[in-house]
Amino acid sequence: MSQSVDTRRFHVKLMNLQRSKKRLLMLAADLVALPLALWSAYALRFAELWPEEYLYPAGWLFVLLPLVGILIFIKLGLYRAVVRYMGAQAIWTVAFGVMILSLLLWASAYVLRIEPFPRSIPINFALVAMIYVGGSRLLMRSYYHWLLNHFLTKDAVLIYGAGGSGVQLARALAGSEELSCVGFLDDDKTLWGSSVAGLTVYDPASIPELVEDRRITSVLLAMPSATPKARKRILDRLADYPVHVRTVPAMHEIVSGESVANLREIEIEDLLGRDPVPPHAASYRFQYS
Repeated sequence: MSQSVDTRRFHVKLMNLQRSKKRLLMLAADLVALPLALWSAYALRFAELWPEEYLYPAGWLFVLLPLVGILIFIKLGLYRAVVRYMGAQAIWTVAFGVMILSLLLWASAYVLRIEPFPRSIPINFALVAMIYVGGSRLLMRSYYHWLLNHFLTKDAVLIYGAGGSGVQLARALAGSEELSCVGFLDDDKTLWGSSVAGLTVYDPASIPELVEDRRITSVLLAMPSATPKARKRILDRLADYPVHVRTVPAMHEIVSGESVANLREIEIEDLLGRDPVPPHAASYRFQYS
């Protein structure tokens, strides 16, 4: 039990490190990954772990490469990216930086007159460095989400609506420290049992089982373009279960710049089943005349 508590404390402490320390960790990882990628490029080219006659003449490259690589990554802003939210843009940044570094590797070998230097080494290096540098960040992102799911107490939620807004909401919740999305609900029968954004889409009729088995505490409506009548039908269905229902902003609010992840409580308009009717000005004139 004591070991389990110590392990939990270690993981939580690691997760709560300051941003500056996390950046230093990623920088240190790159200082190891880049020379390792160069050695891997030689090992792949000659199909042996230590091709001595080729490695020793290239000794300077193992020193210069990681230093230049770190400067390039800093210039490209790679260390400003938050790893837990890292997406395609960060991967493209890694790819661009590795490509520059590969060209500089070839130029350095030419300028320093390193012989022998196979022409395939920069290509092998680029491929391997992409795996090492980019893969380390994907691994850290996966590790972070694993920590969120295993060492933090989070409320299990379902998203009603497996469309674009639902997918955006699920991705936003992936980094949440309070809510854990366990799947989608959707009225489209063709989606039942399929996987959307890595989560299963369930038949709304299975809500009772999901609430009991997965301990669902909330259902989040991600249907900003649904009609008031359709929203009321869904709310009437959910009223029979002990779940907290919240909704994403309306479509006109999203178009105006409101984030899908800004959840709000159900309002009276959602319960009417129709658009609210503004008071008629004549009735006020009659009342106060």
